[in-house]
Amino acid sequence: MQWQQTSILAILSRAEPSGLIPIESRYYNNPSLTLLVSDVGGLPDQVENNRDGFITKLDSNSIKKSLNNINMLSWQDKRKISSN
Repeated sequence: MQWQQTSILAILSRAEPSGLIPIESRYYNNPSLTLLVSDVGGLPDQVENNRDGFITKLDSNSIKKSLNNINMLSWQDKRKISSN
């Protein structure tokens, strides 16, 4: 994965017991990376909703709404979220 070139990382798993991908993505300290994770398994334990990423339900309307909200964020807001 090219973490430095990634702006949105959507981890929309139906089963993710440990949720290590958010931890791995933060290791590269990309100021424009915004995390979106599903509300299952260990993923919600790795992201604080609206603080250092976003948590969504796995239905298409919720995912679409979350992605739209992320795309509407200013550069400053994205940077603040990715630095938490």
